[in-house]
Amino acid sequence: MAVSQIQFLTFAKGFMKIGFLGNANNYPFMLARAIKSLGHDVVFVVDSITPLNRPENRYQEIALPYPSWVVDCSPLDLWQYPNEPPETEKVIQILKECDALVLNEFGLALWDRIHKPAFALLTGTDLEILADQQYSDFCYPGRESVLVFLKKLFAPKPTRSNREHLESLIEKQRCAIRNAAGVNYFAEGMLINGDRLLAELGVFGERRTFFMMGDVERYDYSQYPDNQTLRLFNVSRIQWKKPRQHFICELDYKGTDVLIRGLGMFVRENNTPINIVLVKKGIDLEETYKLIAEERLSEKITWLETLDQISLYDEYKKADVVSDHFGKGSIGMGALDAMATGRPVIANCSPEIFGEALGESSPICHAAAPEEIRDQLVRLAADRELRLRIGKLSRQYVEKYFTPEHAARIVLKKLEHAC
Repeated sequence: MAVSQIQFLTFAKGFMKIGFLGNANNYPFMLARAIKSLGHDVVFVVDSITPLNRPENRYQEIALPYPSWVVDCSPLDLWQYPNEPPETEKVIQILKECDALVLNEFGLALWDRIHKPAFALLTGTDLEILADQQYSDFCYPGRESVLVFLKKLFAPKPTRSNREHLESLIEKQRCAIRNAAGVNYFAEGMLINGDRLLAELGVFGERRTFFMMGDVERYDYSQYPDNQTLRLFNVSRIQWKKPRQHFICELDYKGTDVLIRGLGMFVRENNTPINIVLVKKGIDLEETYKLIAEERLSEKITWLETLDQISLYDEYKKADVVSDHFGKGSIGMGALDAMATGRPVIANCSPEIFGEALGESSPICHAAAPEEIRDQLVRLAADRELRLRIGKLSRQYVEKYFTPEHAARIVLKKLEHAC
């Protein structure tokens, strides 16, 4: 029997053991569950104490003590300085026992010490910050400065050794992406800086993949609500200003100001009652409060405290319409989960790029400017049957293109050819 046939049978029988490290927003964990459901062995390393990056934040049945295939090694701050976390060697040994890896976020920087076939599941920060050589210039511009990224990674006073350590980590991150069997990122043309970095790293052609995942298993289609007041739920965080002292990728800017101005236009020009539900999450809350007051929307707003991903499902079910982001970039998990629930979504959905990548236009109600948000709300608010029809089409669209199982098969195919 040929080696390739033996490999295929090994995969088919579920003998492949795949290790996961890095879990931004539980996105990799969703993929791990799908790969496990296809018969493969999975070892998932939990590296963060941040609730959003822990399995129990999304899956009620996953709780401490974790099942045997989930190993809690948190907090695993792989980019801390000067000493690496004591759990690092344990994690390396766990992953060395695997046949292949799926790496995300900070976990990519460990690949050069494991050297197993790997798939780079990139979600933004891991490429556009941690793999960008310009990041070290930002952190250490030749004068005393304090790191102002998502958290302080190094001592406040930069030294040559600090900078060299950061540059080393960036190169390790780049090395993992450069050598990955497959690299998943947003569709080409959607994020210019991401395209630049992937080109620098030689990620072209079939090695670059594009998939996204909506949790069709967890988020069932839900009967459309019969609200007397139109309820709009905004799933993206409150972030829209671009202060110069931040080194953050374009995906982190959600265009909340565009949404608020569009809602202001809708409310001023229409008599339709509306309840706008926003979550107190994001770095631009204070500026958003001011903008809401300027647009005279305060009485229309319901504020929620930060939600776990389980509670988000309840908000999707109660909503007539869900809004996502209106900046540059792509829709996120929230939009796909809302669509899986059967809710029409208003967002900047890059329709030309999505259409070219998938060969089919999406049912997302595209809007990138306040006027377009107003126009979409006018037509949706006036016609409950239209909202219901778009919601059903949205569910079908996610089932067709964005299931975790579809993503799992893409990843497995790349890893199969590398092993």
